[in-house]
Amino acid sequence: MARASKFTDEQRLEIALDMLSGKMSVSEVCRKWDIGTTYAYKLKDRAVELLRAGIGKPVGKTYRRSRTVAKEDC
Repeated sequence: MARASKFTDEQRLEIALDMLSGKMSVSEVCRKWDIGTTYAYKLKDRAVELLRAGIGKPVGKTYRRSRTVAKEDC
């Protein structure tokens, strides 16, 4: 039988947003929510995966904009 979650979906989202915002350190987020760093990073990673899926970018791939170097005529 699955264990009931300590946090609601909204709270998990708020934890992930705290992690992604960078306004607090990981330690501060963990103290605020009374969670371990592993769980905090797991929530952040899940949120990033959902965001990427929502905008149609594959998970695990990073996209770099190609730079074009303008050649000067001499």
